[in-house]
Amino acid sequence: MKTRGLKNSPGYAESIFDTVREPLLVLDPKLRVISANRSFYKNFNVVPEETEGRLIYDLGNRQWDIPGLRELLDEILTGTRVFNDYKVEHEFPSIGRKIMFLNARKIYREANSEEMILLAIEDVTERKKLEKELKEREQQYKYKSYHDELTGLFNRTYFAQDLVRLGQDLKRSEPISIIMIDIDGLKLINDTFGHQDGDKLIIKTAQIISSSFRKIDMIARVGGDEFCIILPHTNHQTVLEKRSAILEAIDEHNCQYPSAKIRTSIGVATYDGKRDNDIYDTYRRADENMYEYKNDRKDRLRNDEMEMLLRSLSEGNHRHRDVPRGRQG
Repeated sequence: MKTRGLKNSPGYAESIFDTVREPLLVLDPKLRVISANRSFYKNFNVVPEETEGRLIYDLGNRQWDIPGLRELLDEILTGTRVFNDYKVEHEFPSIGRKIMFLNARKIYREANSEEMILLAIEDVTERKKLEKELKEREQQYKYKSYHDELTGLFNRTYFAQDLVRLGQDLKRSEPISIIMIDIDGLKLINDTFGHQDGDKLIIKTAQIISSSFRKIDMIARVGGDEFCIILPHTNHQTVLEKRSAILEAIDEHNCQYPSAKIRTSIGVATYDGKRDNDIYDTYRRADENMYEYKNDRKDRLRNDEMEMLLRSLSEGNHRHRDVPRGRQG
């Protein structure tokens, strides 16, 4: 049954037509514009003289010659009587890019038995822009809530959640290895050279660590000077090789930059379903092994700290000599 549109009283129908907030067009069967409402002229920056009586595709220097619109109107003409929420994105030369939902249906004017097409255009450009901004803010918030701001690695919050997730289904990822890494002497660096130098050291350490692992490995900064890596499907021999690779990369950096040496203590442990009761036991063993490694190297670390202090004093003397002296008595 045909839709009965535009009530018998022309003035009544035109009043409704002109006050609707959505842009509306009425087209004849040849797709020429019979009329457009006030909202259409306002939103698309056109005037009646350049609109009424013209083929819709010719409006505004053919800016309405939109493939999606052609597809919709062709389907209306060939028999489909209603078309709802047909999304179209188009770059208009005069008003820029628009995102629109098109709704079309055939209407029937009883007075002269004329069949027409009513085209309603919902401009959702601003709404979609706001939705995109909200989504981006949500993503930024989520990223910041799970990532360390300085290094871009996962933070302790994400690490704790990942540990819980692994603990719920250990068999799925077994064997699981954990590496704990501590930057030695970071507090002394911060106190002696300033936090800016300390931050640079943390960032460089994070870069070296990151370059040694797979995408499925979870790398987190879990403290000011501590990092933890969780390696699913990694046995103990493999994690020992990973530790050696990190140490070699650090040695290479230290040879290349002797004045900005990185010193680390590393501990590893593996969950294989035999020794530990759960993944937390494995995490504690890795942490204990790291401190044991640190303790075994305490003499060397003390010498490194003395070297650092001497370098600081030397640099301080150089800066002092560079300061111009005042005129003496």
